[in-house]
Amino acid sequence: MPEALSEALRRWKAGDESAQFDLMHELRPLLSQLIRLVRAKRAADLKKRIDSHAVVNAALKSFFSGVRKSEFPVLNDSQDLARVLRMLVMRSLIDEVNRHRRARRSTDAETSFDSDEFIAPANAISDLSEMLEKIRDVLREVHPKAIDILDLRLDGMSNDAIAKELDLSLRSVQLIRQRMFSAVRDSRLE
Repeated sequence: MPEALSEALRRWKAGDESAQFDLMHELRPLLSQLIRLVRAKRAADLKKRIDSHAVVNAALKSFFSGVRKSEFPVLNDSQDLARVLRMLVMRSLIDEVNRHRRARRSTDAETSFDSDEFIAPANAISDLSEMLEKIRDVLREVHPKAIDILDLRLDGMSNDAIAKELDLSLRSVQLIRQRMFSAVRDSRLE
């Protein structure tokens, strides 16, 4: 198993919330395989109703929860990890198929979503804009470079690369990120 993935799994298991970003980055190559697996295995009559991304996301949620609870003690290499994720994806797909079959809805009754018909209310856009500004204010209080760190992290940069880019130490970037998570979690953004 790649060292970065092993380290991210260890940190996540230890309770480090920021490790989720590193895990998702490391798992990205496997995600497209899992989505193709769902698309290949779902029943023909349910293809329009079962979202393959939602099935994979449900499996990842189970995986992250299971890692925290030490439900997967034998993850020695990438093949073990891929096997566990495939198993969780198939379990999520079976659950989703069973849910749809129990509903006994006709696939003909499904209507397609036309994005031109959906217009977000103006107040929803302004509410979202206000909330984003509140988050930015909270982050600015943590550190002057907190927003830059967030932007670079969302671009997929590692903590080490961010430290070099912003002329900070690696430890400073890690501490700022921890403070960012705490500040956003503890703030009241309603």
